[in-house]
Amino acid sequence: MNYPKLGFVFYGGCASLDLYNTLRRRKDPKSTTQDLLEQDDGLKKWFLEAQKKATWTSSIPSLSESAISQQVSDKVQSQAIQIRGIIEKLINKNASSHEITKLNVLAQLRPHWELSLNDGLLIAKNTLDLEALLGYVAEDCIQLFTSNISTNIKECAQDRCGIVFLDRSNGAKRNWCSMKTCGNRAKALRSIERKSDS
Repeated sequence: MNYPKLGFVFYGGCASLDLYNTLRRRKDPKSTTQDLLEQDDGLKKWFLEAQKKATWTSSIPSLSESAISQQVSDKVQSQAIQIRGIIEKLINKNASSHEITKLNVLAQLRPHWELSLNDGLLIAKNTLDLEALLGYVAEDCIQLFTSNISTNIKECAQDRCGIVFLDRSNGAKRNWCSMKTCGNRAKALRSIERKSDS
């Protein structure tokens, strides 16, 4: 089967799972795992695309102009990969106390608004740079894994996919990361198998 060129997907249902899903084909034995954060300015590209496709971005401001114009620093890149690794440990229920502490520290970086006075006018300015974005993701992760809905975190049923998502469907019956991709592939495969059996 032909697979489309890999890009960011926003099937997770929340910021932390969408960040986790930037590591693609982690389960595919026929392909090399691809880290989409490793591309130039990967974290910034991920968030800018998330703003177009992911509903969770409506709860935070846009990136500040300075953050958009700057390259992703090595420090922020390392923090993003650390958070993604901690999310994986939490999914697999084997996070260490050191990793939990690191997540708590990163969550303190979450974005906020600052008030300033400029020529007699009050101006609200957001603090959403890339580090604050990671703080938001870390806080989202904490809220996710301490809520009952964390039991609805699933991995796509397509055995080579590896995308995880929060199943909010009625009765938690969702099996695929997306019906447009893995769901349709599964249907096509079943159709081929039925034809070959007859």
